[in-house]
Amino acid sequence: MPGSSKANPVALALELLVQGMPTATLAAERATATGVIELLFVEDEKSLAHAIQESLATSRGLRFRVTHTALLSDALRMLSERDFDVVLLDLTLPDARELDAPLAIRKAAPDVPVVVLTGCEDERLVEENARAGVQDYLLKREVNRSLLVRTLRYAVERNRLLREVKHLSLKDDLTGFYNRRGFFTVGEQQMKIAERMEKNLLVLYIDVDGLKFCNDTYGHNKGDALLRRVARVLNRTFRESDVVGRLGGDEFAVLSLDAVHESSEALLARLARNLELENQGEPDPCVVSVSIGVSMSIPLQGTWLGDLVKQADEKMYVQKRKKKAELTFTKTAATAS
Repeated sequence: MPGSSKANPVALALELLVQGMPTATLAAERATATGVIELLFVEDEKSLAHAIQESLATSRGLRFRVTHTALLSDALRMLSERDFDVVLLDLTLPDARELDAPLAIRKAAPDVPVVVLTGCEDERLVEENARAGVQDYLLKREVNRSLLVRTLRYAVERNRLLREVKHLSLKDDLTGFYNRRGFFTVGEQQMKIAERMEKNLLVLYIDVDGLKFCNDTYGHNKGDALLRRVARVLNRTFRESDVVGRLGGDEFAVLSLDAVHESSEALLARLARNLELENQGEPDPCVVSVSIGVSMSIPLQGTWLGDLVKQADEKMYVQKRKKKAELTFTKTAATAS
């Protein structure tokens, strides 16, 4: 069975690359851009490297010019000598292990998106790569031509979009996230790309609990500090490729690709862990706590970002009312006792 986790990931990748590859009917490949994508491919397994290069060479619509190397040191030299649109990177190389390669690539070429292709299925490594700035994470046992082409194209398109908006006034000064205008500007483009890639998107609406109390009791400087702490938690939780915005005083929103390797439940669990870690430091009267609502887009249904944000906002308020009701009950019970 190709999906067996015990099978050789390289052999599985080779099998999937040469099996039925339905590129003709893929919406992502029908809507192709003109020009050539310059790809730096870093992989030391010769048979897999050859198979992927052959597969990309016969991709319909998109054209790739692939530069291959088996060593991280050679990749870093090439990045210093010429421009690339995207890097496809194995994590286990003769001169690098796990995070060594993505961290070095991001440092050498911070504006070039990195897509990891690996046989390692360690969830810890997935999270660490996301924090290191990796745009996407593909498993060798699952990869085929259509998935690979979609992923590389998505990484290139999103990176181009982010470069274009760098010069616009779309950032929130306090947190460094997008402001409301920036979130919707980048988010709408992200949704169009995801629609073409036929990928789901998650929208999270996040409201900071107790900000008004913190401002009224301890002053606005303390309230600003609370918002910065929330921003720190969100930075730890979400990937660089996710769109995070501060929509208002105490309201944040996140637009995240519904990745194959992580469910919304796992994402929320990671957020809960990071909130707990943030509150384990020096005692602070303004505890970092949030209420969250989640909505999801379904590919090819033409959902608007504003509708997804509204749905997530409504679910957030359900959670917030539940928290208040529980707090009231606890206080009443304590008084009665």
